[in-house]
Amino acid sequence: MANKIILKKSSVAAKVPLTTDLDYGELALNYADEKIYFKNSSNVIKSFSTSGVSLQTLTIGTGLSGGSYNGNTAVTIALANTAVTAGSYGSSTAIPVLTIDAQGRITAASTSTVSTTISLAGTSGTGSVSGGGTLTFASGNGVTATAATSTITINTPQDVRTTATPSFSTVTSTVATGTAPFTVTSTTKVANLNVEQVDGYHADTANTASTIAVRDASKNLAVSGVVLSGSTSGTSTLVASAAAGTTTHTLPAVTGTIITTGDTGTVTNTMLAGSIANAKLANSSVTVGTTAISLGSSSTTLAGLTSVTSTSFTGALTGNASTATSLAGGSAGTIPYQTAAGTTAMLAAGTSGYFLKSNNTSAPSWVELSLTDLPDAWIKKSVRVATTANITLSGTQTIDGIAVVAGDRVLVKDQTTASQNGIYVVAAGAWSRATDANTISKLAGALVNVDSGTANGGIRYDTNLKATDTLDTTAVSFYKAYDTNDAATANTASKLVLRDASGNFSAGTITAALSGNATTATTLATGRTIGMTGDVSWTSASFNGSANVTGTSTLATVNSNVGSFGSSTAVPVITVNAKGLVTAVSTSNITRNFTIATRSTPYNISLTGATTLPVYNRAGSATNIALSA
Repeated sequence: MANKIILKKSSVAAKVPLTTDLDYGELALNYADEKIYFKNSSNVIKSFSTSGVSLQTLTIGTGLSGGSYNGNTAVTIALANTAVTAGSYGSSTAIPVLTIDAQGRITAASTSTVSTTISLAGTSGTGSVSGGGTLTFASGNGVTATAATSTITINTPQDVRTTATPSFSTVTSTVATGTAPFTVTSTTKVANLNVEQVDGYHADTANTASTIAVRDASKNLAVSGVVLSGSTSGTSTLVASAAAGTTTHTLPAVTGTIITTGDTGTVTNTMLAGSIANAKLANSSVTVGTTAISLGSSSTTLAGLTSVTSTSFTGALTGNASTATSLAGGSAGTIPYQTAAGTTAMLAAGTSGYFLKSNNTSAPSWVELSLTDLPDAWIKKSVRVATTANITLSGTQTIDGIAVVAGDRVLVKDQTTASQNGIYVVAAGAWSRATDANTISKLAGALVNVDSGTANGGIRYDTNLKATDTLDTTAVSFYKAYDTNDAATANTASKLVLRDASGNFSAGTITAALSGNATTATTLATGRTIGMTGDVSWTSASFNGSANVTGTSTLATVNSNVGSFGSSTAVPVITVNAKGLVTAVSTSNITRNFTIATRSTPYNISLTGATTLPVYNRAGSATNIALSA
């Protein structure tokens, strides 16, 4: 038969049950309000509505286009267009210049030509030469030059020679005559070495024509102009100090535009021909969020981002998608779940009224809710049959006229070892307790209905097992649970006695110890006689309460001397027992003898109103003597 749960119910709007109305695990339904009530472990009445959950409207935010989503109708979300022109930006000679708004979108894009300036460090200061050419270092006479990334190395030998014989005004040397030239190996100043004039030219610190320029005490060099000749490629660096008037730098003839340090004009790709090391750029990295990424490099993580906008993401995402509105794939009613780490699949929509049930690491499934899904509920899913005697808890067998098969639920209630009683599932081998009744917390106070069986079909059983008992140790007893269908006010066999509207009930025979008054009883089941003991002989008729009866009683004989006692001449002598009964009686004659003593003075007898005086003789006979006044 189908499972049936009967709840306490009310049709009164806003009616809430009291804590005394519900036991733990018991439910109450107010079908006027469509609410279900229960009592929690804190002895507080809680409720939830059966009318469903109100859907909230999801509105599309900044940077997205699409209609509002109310949870019922599908809506397409797209990124809104910005003012940027679609295309590719950046090359080996041009750096992309991007404008990004608060939502992380590119709103403008352009390029900036890469500078090809090469800087050389030297003891005479720094300057720059641009033009995209090649700077060539000529080696010879023992001087070698090597170039590597960002570095030019010039090596000179210990001996430096000239291509012609030098002319000196005075040369002092210990080198043997005929050896040219002389060698200075000391790193300290050479005493008495006068180099004021070299090759006919004087050296001084002043800006004087036809002289060799010498740094002054502040390491400054005063010149009017510097002429660079030779290769038109490469870079030379010139630094001019502030000077009054106009300072002119004459450079070799080149093709294109010369860029100065103060130039704010446009730099073209031609100006930036060649390659520039990233480290030479003023901004050699790009910061995304709070993560700095060097140009030409990449990063697998980005820190400090508050949002990322994209039409499509590829790869595993972590964190919160605060503005995500939909998942790729799936359809109406489908639910995403993980089939493996980093892999998401869609579960098909379930049947209306079904519930989603976890299957551990396997895909969840839609199932119709059963009492077995509520293992701690005190009402259990019904069993097919219930035992009527001790059984073997294994294999298929016939119980209460029903052949049970593997998978059937059986209420075992009559085991010789009472701690084995409970709800079991039939198996080909050993039986196991049902999963919703395999712990003491699940089985304590359980109520279960029996679907089939000659003796137990249609009967409900409950147990007084407590949560503090021990399963498989404490004896488990099941008792038939009665309700109003098992009771009647009429005298009906196999029914509980139900009082009528006046509080009365009918029964053929009541076997019990009664106390109080049976106001409507008319007869006794068996007539009784009333016996007496003691000084009364009693004969009683049978009394069953249907009518009055009369018994015959006779006092017992305690005195054998029966008759009348006492007269004018005899006094009765009576013997009485503790109960006041006369046990013996006799008489005693009255003595009438008078003794008159001799007296000289006679007695005067005053007889008032008497006319005669009786005088008795010894025999007791009286003679009346007439008296006169």
